[in-house]
Amino acid sequence: MKMSPNIAFQERMKRLLGNDYDLFISEITDGEGSKGLFLNRNIDKNAVLSFCTKKVPFFDGGYYFEGDGIGNLPIHHAGGIYIQDPSAMASIACLDGYEFTNVLDMCASPGGKSLGAAVKMRDGGVLVSNEYVPNRCKTLVGNIERFGIKNAIVTNYDMTAKNELSEIYDGFFDLVICDAPCSGEGMFRKYPEEAISEWSVENVRICAERQREILDNAVSFICEGGLLLYSTCTFSLEENEMQADDFLSRHPEFELIPVSKAVVDATVGGYLFEGCKHESIHLTRRFYPHISKGEGQFIALFRKITSKYESKKDKYRSPLTKPTDLEKKIFSDFIKKTLDDFEMSKVFKYNENLIYVDFDAKIPSRKVFACGVKLGEVIKSRFEPHHQFFKCFGKDFRNVIDLHDGDERISKYLHGEVIEADIQNGWCTVMYEGLVLGGGKCVDGMVKNHYPKGLRTV
Repeated sequence: MKMSPNIAFQERMKRLLGNDYDLFISEITDGEGSKGLFLNRNIDKNAVLSFCTKKVPFFDGGYYFEGDGIGNLPIHHAGGIYIQDPSAMASIACLDGYEFTNVLDMCASPGGKSLGAAVKMRDGGVLVSNEYVPNRCKTLVGNIERFGIKNAIVTNYDMTAKNELSEIYDGFFDLVICDAPCSGEGMFRKYPEEAISEWSVENVRICAERQREILDNAVSFICEGGLLLYSTCTFSLEENEMQADDFLSRHPEFELIPVSKAVVDATVGGYLFEGCKHESIHLTRRFYPHISKGEGQFIALFRKITSKYESKKDKYRSPLTKPTDLEKKIFSDFIKKTLDDFEMSKVFKYNENLIYVDFDAKIPSRKVFACGVKLGEVIKSRFEPHHQFFKCFGKDFRNVIDLHDGDERISKYLHGEVIEADIQNGWCTVMYEGLVLGGGKCVDGMVKNHYPKGLRTV
């Protein structure tokens, strides 16, 4: 038997769930969790059916799976799948039927909701994924690179207060995702030692106050008619329905709106608690492990009815610069040898790297971990391509090695070894079943491995 939640939590859930409590507590203490993943936009759905049990009913491209080691499979390295709890998929699934172009994910790492939104965006607009903890930003960048996302900016700001993002993105986004830090009650089954040991009524209160600050800060980012997706992985009223009710009272320019029918069918409606001021709270959704496969999740989808946006004097200065003539020539020579078509007008310099920017959005001057596509760096008289360049443009390379299941070169490449290939000399893309793994450089039939050391298998 797994660890049991403390008595204070159990009493709170008894009052909340009533007759359903016994089913709930049995599931989170003795039940088996469900594993889920969703597909990248560039993958054939049939490619994962061998290890997936069935589809997630509320998320297009979502699947349940069994077993371990999925993260070591070539399809994962190639960015074909993202492993995510089914309950977390429900948040993005709520957006089915709604359109959005420019997206801010306020508390993004490790990146599941950002990637879920990016799949729906299909490289249109811009995705700003923010994470407060620097080390977690690195994980976020890695997942965005692995999925081949071209239109993302990764930043590192504290979203409980106004900052540079608030200034340059005032009224800019038509979707803001706020997957707020919470007390983690929904993770008791998945991470029992950590989640249960850290829980307390006081921590619930602290989390609720922080969520309030983040939500208040979210308001200015959203354009008129734009959406605010608020979610937690906890069950407490203070962090969920009470938080949503209080937000509506503070911000009457917002309203709660319905989520997709598929999510409604997999969840229960929000509780109209004593003192609740807005009957629309029933439109919020609760994902319970004794009702659907997955862990705990709360979801509220708001729409901004009116905007208080006022035009401000624009003092923005882009941190992007133009490459030098020598850098442009060296990079242009590299492109001519490797790709048939490339938009050189979208190449800029950010710090020491050449980057590709194909979106119309301002870029912060600081605390930026990634921006657009990192192409690489000019070192002396040569261009050294970055892994993200291969991930985003690899399919356009003239030199391509497409590996298929059963080819021993797959494991060799992922291990960082040299592999053989009957291709022309020069830079090449190494692919797995039509998905980009990474890059290499061929010399006389031998491909020098350029798969990043930190991603290689052991």
